[in-house]
Amino acid sequence: MPDAMPVVPQAAPAQASGSRLARQVRSLPPVKALLLGGAVGAGLVGLAWGLTAADFGGGPDTFSTTGGLILSDRDGYLSAGTGCEGKGGYKDIGAGTEVTVTDAAGKVVAAGSLGQGEIVGTACMLRFTVEGIPEGSKLYRVEVSHRGALTKTEQELREGDLAFTLGG
Repeated sequence: MPDAMPVVPQAAPAQASGSRLARQVRSLPPVKALLLGGAVGAGLVGLAWGLTAADFGGGPDTFSTTGGLILSDRDGYLSAGTGCEGKGGYKDIGAGTEVTVTDAAGKVVAAGSLGQGEIVGTACMLRFTVEGIPEGSKLYRVEVSHRGALTKTEQELREGDLAFTLGG
């Protein structure tokens, strides 16, 4: 019997190197490749910036203040049970009325609103809290509706208990 030739397996066909995406990117015209690279780079920078801002607050430190507005004129408010709100010339005073804080430059830097009014003795008291006031202004002005502002230092605002009074 003639000597049998050993069977040698055929080599697998050569595969193209790299993934399909890599081949597509290599075949892009230079302008498209530059645009794609720029977009990916910008996205990574934006992601890093967003994560950094989330970790470190990304802005100035803030504080809050508290206070209240008293309607002392019995004819200037309506009462219903234990609640109350302004009427007549004070009808703009009630739950939800805006309280603004401006910095020394006059820029509104924070806002809050009056809470539900409550009867205290013969007056109507509406309390408020304003959060997110940025530190660092020499003076701040706090105003309820359009009723005039109190000018306070940062320390005075931090202490809270601001008092506005309307009426007799």
